[in-house]
Amino acid sequence: MGTMAIGRMVPVSGVIRAMRCGLFVLAVAISAGCAGAASGASPGTHVISWIQQDGRGVAQVWASIDDKPPIQISHRVTPPAACGLDMLGPPMFAPDLRHVVVAGGNTCGQGQVLGPLYIVDEATGSVAAVPLPGAGEVLTNQRSYGWIDSQTIFAVGAFGGGVSGVTYALGARAVAPLPGLPDGIPEAVARGSTLFFLADTMATVAGYPRYHASLNRYDLTGHTPLPGTIDLGSLDLCACATGDYHLQGWDASPDGLHVVYQVVTPQAPKQGTIGTATAHIFYAGADGANPSEIVKAVMTLSPVRIRFSPEGTLVGITEAHDTPDVASGCVSSNGLFTDPCMQFYGPDASDYPAWHWDDAYMVATTAPNLPAQIGALYRYHAPRFHGVIYVPSGYNCWSTP
Repeated sequence: MGTMAIGRMVPVSGVIRAMRCGLFVLAVAISAGCAGAASGASPGTHVISWIQQDGRGVAQVWASIDDKPPIQISHRVTPPAACGLDMLGPPMFAPDLRHVVVAGGNTCGQGQVLGPLYIVDEATGSVAAVPLPGAGEVLTNQRSYGWIDSQTIFAVGAFGGGVSGVTYALGARAVAPLPGLPDGIPEAVARGSTLFFLADTMATVAGYPRYHASLNRYDLTGHTPLPGTIDLGSLDLCACATGDYHLQGWDASPDGLHVVYQVVTPQAPKQGTIGTATAHIFYAGADGANPSEIVKAVMTLSPVRIRFSPEGTLVGITEAHDTPDVASGCVSSNGLFTDPCMQFYGPDASDYPAWHWDDAYMVATTAPNLPAQIGALYRYHAPRFHGVIYVPSGYNCWSTP
């Protein structure tokens, strides 16, 4: 796998300390046109992170701090499993940038990719497993984990014993269950003391598995559900080996005051496809109040990936099949083809998009996370249609905040 050239590994905390003291000098840019901040803006300490395979085929966490040269964060030594590609999920930095939470995973089998959850110490590169209950695994390629604060993470999944969500304090011997959460939580994000999560149920309709999803909120302090459930509709999966799939796209704004989400209606699929008859994307208050349809030009029937930009004024979208399946748009306009804020990009991409700290561009990988198909990370910058290579080989990118 190709990687960017670097002089030496530097811990992120060391980079930050040097930046704060005015000692860090940028020697090279990530790629042509990537370096430098917008005029008058202050970057602070923003991270775009991703996964790359090393020369032994072991997945490692890499990152760039404020457009500085990329550095390898993790130093995993476990060789890949014999039956598939060694993988890691989206690497999420803690707010103080001292640790990373990331899921493991392997492509064995025909179902979803799951794996253990790890904490990476950015200063040493050491990797420690989180003591998850039950099966001890989370979904690798979904937001099944994240940070509540710099010392505490959450994780969601089917852990057994009625536990579908937990928190974990760094260094603790065990996790703490989150009571009152429903079964079936594939994704969640924390915004302050509120956990936004996707809940799903499955039924068989005309021989097909039909998944119904809703977007919900939970008070992490009071351990109680919050009002304002949003119905995302239902979709049908094929009666076949589905592989690694996800449901409707959604996200919560960085300030936790708004959500963006995809609503679908079902249509029995053909073999090997996901069946939806309609799909629309909405922007609303955190409790679903005052919904408005946005990015209307994205006429896809596929479950998409969506992420808010750091300022909360834009959304980035991937996997909006057919080609082109990468787009961005404003939350304050309808996103029709005449909307100057509506933008499509090529090449096609998968995984969650990662945003630059000033909303200037987003990054996504150009190929599915499958053996021998790990593509390049591309930078997508409006108003250009064609993206440019950001990292020659990588996947599962993420960004702060």
